[in-house]
Amino acid sequence: CDWLLDQTLSDHDMSTTLKALTKKLIEIDVPLDRVSISRSLLHPTIGLFDMVWEREDDHVTITKIPRHLVLDNMNLNTPFVDLAKGKVTRVFADLTDPDEVARYDNFPGLAAAGITAYVAFARVFGLKHSLYFPIEADFRGACVSVATKHPDGFTTEDLRGMTRLMPALCACLR
Repeated sequence: CDWLLDQTLSDHDMSTTLKALTKKLIEIDVPLDRVSISRSLLHPTIGLFDMVWEREDDHVTITKIPRHLVLDNMNLNTPFVDLAKGKVTRVFADLTDPDEVARYDNFPGLAAAGITAYVAFARVFGLKHSLYFPIEADFRGACVSVATKHPDGFTTEDLRGMTRLMPALCACLR
């Protein structure tokens, strides 16, 4: 966590920090296969900054999502939408369970790719704004999901550790 806090003051771009973080977590046996981060932006045309790291190619894909598309997608049935709207504070899913796979529209694709466990968090920061009227009035921040293909999913200690990392990770996103 100290290393990640140090990154908030570095000149590294977030994709470099994310790749280094995933490497450090894998080195301590956290079974990461995918990390996705979406961060809302106070920008006139860009509404969301989206990053996805996949273990298979160890690459971070960055997408800048226009503000109008963010609003168009607020009716989708996804964990990040529920987190952004304040419906839930955390999402955990066992993607080996067909009932869990059916819960969100993006879960069947993840399960088909071999993902066995998924967890998502949201962190709020900054001042209140009303640029996204369908989003929870005080949402300004980031959603982060982590996923694994490990047959046993994540351990309780893995989940505790990732929960502790969220404030530092979100500080890097500011």
